[in-house]
Amino acid sequence: MPGYFVAAIQELKILGNTIEFNVEVTDTMMHQDVVLPTFKKPNNALWTNQLNDTLRTYKGIINDNIIVLKTKDFDSRKYVKMK
Repeated sequence: MPGYFVAAIQELKILGNTIEFNVEVTDTMMHQDVVLPTFKKPNNALWTNQLNDTLRTYKGIINDNIIVLKTKDFDSRKYVKMK
C-alpha cells in the first residue's frame, strides 16, 4: 500500500472475504513524502511530528479485485488490483 511509511504487516487474518491485520509504525519510520512500493524517492526526509498511536488495526472486505480497508479515525480506503 502506498503511504508515508514502510512497515511489516502483523497478525494477518483472512477468513472468507474478510481481512484483518495490524501495522506498527514509529516516528522514525514516517517520511514527509509518499513512499511507493515501486519507487523510493531519494532524500525523502523523515517526518518531524510525533505519533500518538503506533499500532493500528485494519479491517476490510475483499471483493473480486478490490479490497476496502477501514481503521480508526480514518476514512475507508479502496485498493484495486492492477493488471
